[in-house]
Amino acid sequence: MAEPLIALRGDASRAIGMGHLARLHDLGCELAARGIAHLFACAPDTAPLLRTRGVAAEQIVTADPNAGWVQASGATHVITDIMWSGNAFAAAREIAALTATIRPVTVIDSMPPDHFVTAPGSVAPSCVITPYLGATHLRPAPRTDDWAAGAEFAVMDPTYLAARARLAGPLPRRVLVSCGGADPTGLSLRIARPLAATGLPIDLVIGPLYPADTRDRLQELGREHPNLTLHGPQQGLSALIEACGLVVGRIGLLRYQAAVLGRTGIYLFEGTEYRAYLENFAHAGLAEVFFADPPGGDTAFLDRLAEMSDPAVQDRLFRLNAAALAAVHGNGAASVIDRVLQQ
Repeated sequence: MAEPLIALRGDASRAIGMGHLARLHDLGCELAARGIAHLFACAPDTAPLLRTRGVAAEQIVTADPNAGWVQASGATHVITDIMWSGNAFAAAREIAALTATIRPVTVIDSMPPDHFVTAPGSVAPSCVITPYLGATHLRPAPRTDDWAAGAEFAVMDPTYLAARARLAGPLPRRVLVSCGGADPTGLSLRIARPLAATGLPIDLVIGPLYPADTRDRLQELGREHPNLTLHGPQQGLSALIEACGLVVGRIGLLRYQAAVLGRTGIYLFEGTEYRAYLENFAHAGLAEVFFADPPGGDTAFLDRLAEMSDPAVQDRLFRLNAAALAAVHGNGAASVIDRVLQQ
């Protein structure tokens, strides 16, 4: 049997965010650690973002929705992470083109309403991975021979396992703020204002796709509040999460990265999708999740942040989260690659 060459298919943009690309990069790190050849397939405007993460130009191919790149690349397996809010139809069409190449295709899935459904008349993927807490209770079983579902498939880079091995209390009374790679709504600025007023030390990460006006206003706020430290784009967040005791921001892959290190998160979700899943995540005790849909908007979320000036509130939040530690073990990348290599 020929040696595998695994193609990692995904994109990043202000609309998509950076989370899908970060997850594929972490899978690439797992493949590299095993000595398995791999490449990244993406849109042309995604390639520069991969290169900033250390991916060589010759390891990147330009993808097209008709999957014409697969034959030319010589890929033997494909892992695709293109399911995101509002993209279900286009993703299903592209995945159908990928499965038609008669290669094992693994789909990293989303949650309802954008979960993957095999297009009628198309070849089902070899594996569907739904890396979310309680996934089997929150979406119908997909048409595939292998469905890997649950938080044990949440992908993150190996630095989280190293940091997890160092866990100890008490947690630092320091807050990490991250709103992803793009922050199209300026949420980071709305978070920073009430948190800065609490006097707590704050680390805030400015992603690579932040609008210029948001960056400028955050820098101005940082000059006004010396307890607010701004950080540029990061290769990973494990060191910053380890140095803090609480994580705040837009809910994304951050929720699992915080959970694997036993940090409670306070998150805002600004969309209308995935509510059942996110409520389940909160009810399991891993985080506090607020929703910005009417009538209240983000008021309750921002009021919660303002409460953190109260030492009693801090006492409840700045402690290891046992439920989070139990739910997310940090070996998700290895678990995913193991399933892919079985195909």
